[in-house]
Amino acid sequence: MRKLILTYIFFLFSAMAFCQWAPLGAKWYYNHYAGASPYLSVIESIKDTIILSKSCKVLKAYTLYVAGTSPGVYHWDTLHCQDQYTYEENNKIIKIHS
Repeated sequence: MRKLILTYIFFLFSAMAFCQWAPLGAKWYYNHYAGASPYLSVIESIKDTIILSKSCKVLKAYTLYVAGTSPGVYHWDTLHCQDQYTYEENNKIIKIHS
């Protein structure tokens, strides 16, 4: 019986962790191409924090893009954005403005 209860508790906590907004390590990739040079935006959930008594996710965002240095010469570069702080409330994701 004790083993069954421990198994149930383990699955309960696992399910709670899986269903949360932006679990740590989650990454989203957005590929852009609208007739211009291609670029890729990446958003990653990097850590949890508490802000104003709310449990928040810290999201790191950056963009990889092609930059032309001279005619016919291109290289990939990265544009890092400011970290974003978000939390979930009533099935909505809310950004904390800084």
